[in-house]
Amino acid sequence: MAKGFTLAGRIVSYQLSRFTLRGSLLTIVSLLLVSYVGLMAFTMNYAVVHAQYAEAAHDEEARIGGVESQYFALLDQVNAVDPGALGYVKPKEMSFALAPSAPTVADAR
Repeated sequence: MAKGFTLAGRIVSYQLSRFTLRGSLLTIVSLLLVSYVGLMAFTMNYAVVHAQYAEAAHDEEARIGGVESQYFALLDQVNAVDPGALGYVKPKEMSFALAPSAPTVADAR
């Protein structure tokens, strides 16, 4: 007799197909679970890196603000100095040099 036609053959065939289906389902579920955990870890890592970057950017902005305030304080000191006290005098006459006009599209022939 053929293998699949006996009662015992049918039971064995059913058990094997059931086991294969169960194994496949367990494999798929385990892969999905591992993928889910991996994506959760990736998301949490991204959130931590993003928060660290935001904190670093805030710290740099504060540092730049401190440098700017020092710059403006020095600029105020320079502007407060009287040039006449340092020996500078106003010019008697001011003249400007005229630059030749640059060629335009209409002039370029």
